[in-house]
Amino acid sequence: MLIDYTIALFFVVSLLTVNVNAERCFAAKRCSYNGCWISNAKTDDSGTCNCYPQWTGTSCTVLNLLPAKRNGGLHSPYDSKDRDHDKNKKNNGVISKRKTSSWGGSILLDKATGVWHMYAAEMINNCGIDYWIPNSRVVHAVADTYEGPFTVADVVVEPYAHEPNAVRGPNGEWIIYMSMRHPLDPDENFWNCTSSNIMSTKTSSPYRRRTLLSATLLQPRPNDTYMTYSHSPHGPWSKPVKVLDTSRAIWDGHEVLIDTNLAVTFIDATSIVGIWRKCNNSPKGSVCENQCCTFPYLLTASNWKDPTTYHAHIDRGPIFDAILSYGSEDPMVWTNVIQMNDNGEKKDIIKAILHDEQGPSRTTAIGRYAFSDDGGKTWVYSQEDAYNGTVFWTDDDDSYTTLFRRERPHMVVEDGIPLAVSNGVQESTND
Repeated sequence: MLIDYTIALFFVVSLLTVNVNAERCFAAKRCSYNGCWISNAKTDDSGTCNCYPQWTGTSCTVLNLLPAKRNGGLHSPYDSKDRDHDKNKKNNGVISKRKTSSWGGSILLDKATGVWHMYAAEMINNCGIDYWIPNSRVVHAVADTYEGPFTVADVVVEPYAHEPNAVRGPNGEWIIYMSMRHPLDPDENFWNCTSSNIMSTKTSSPYRRRTLLSATLLQPRPNDTYMTYSHSPHGPWSKPVKVLDTSRAIWDGHEVLIDTNLAVTFIDATSIVGIWRKCNNSPKGSVCENQCCTFPYLLTASNWKDPTTYHAHIDRGPIFDAILSYGSEDPMVWTNVIQMNDNGEKKDIIKAILHDEQGPSRTTAIGRYAFSDDGGKTWVYSQEDAYNGTVFWTDDDDSYTTLFRRERPHMVVEDGIPLAVSNGVQESTND
């Protein structure tokens, strides 16, 4: 079953720690703006990074994670027909306890009420993530803490809508970017997965995925990125407006329309900077030529409400240098205003967390950190993994799970400081 776990970081503190000389503890670029550089007495060129508590690693790019709560995050409910079903009763050799899969949890705090709000993709008709086109919809869930557990409160957009990235606006707006079809098609043919165990090994096999791909992605249909907003986390939501066209590419010899994964952050009262993915088939002769590799690109907009000001910057090419196939995707972006020196000089650092797919095959459980200190013009992409597929649990010091998929990262951020990370996960190929 595909679910969302929310994994707390090590602990939450101010940017200046008691372990560092306060006179010198200003975030340093060589420490990825997640820690300060402590030089030795002889030269400033030699020394070490003293990372802020949420980070570790030689350059402070590895998340310092605490064990997670097993019942945290968003665990989608049983279908209403199954709530009172005997969970031990078998149907054709399969335990009948169907769940609906969710994917990705974008989490924001309502400071006025203290309630945490998650916007996630949920598959209708008891379907798994393989059926996300066209069965995905965007739901709104609530919890008392950012760790959860979250409970679905309402539906933001009915199918098809996927991969919501939520952000607060300059005047308190609740803004969601997502891939969707607008207007919604009343005659859409949805997968109906309630008649069998859709999370079986056969369903999760590469063959089944190719079959579903041929039935959905390989019949190119609109999969563009839209934006909607509200003055309340519960809606009502504005009419969605398209801000970014889908990415066209070749996959297994067929033309496909790839969702953009757009995520943004504000850099002033109206302007945004974002990252989106484009599916590339170059260079010729590489694995990308036939399989499509996803590479992050820059997006800017001078007025987040005006779709005519959105610019995808395809001409600049991918924003990360020397990134290998199969690329990187699923960005989440935030702004951290840091103090640079004793004179009170401050600087906006744009930070991001992404699902890294580099490797001889597409890696499915690796996260990477990136940052820009010039408004998104240039970026540094970490060489260290921010996290991997291993998750430890709070109920047992020695208990852990090695996940088959750990993707769609969303940092839980307050005032620029990361508190937690949520992921869409799949525990094994049999789930």
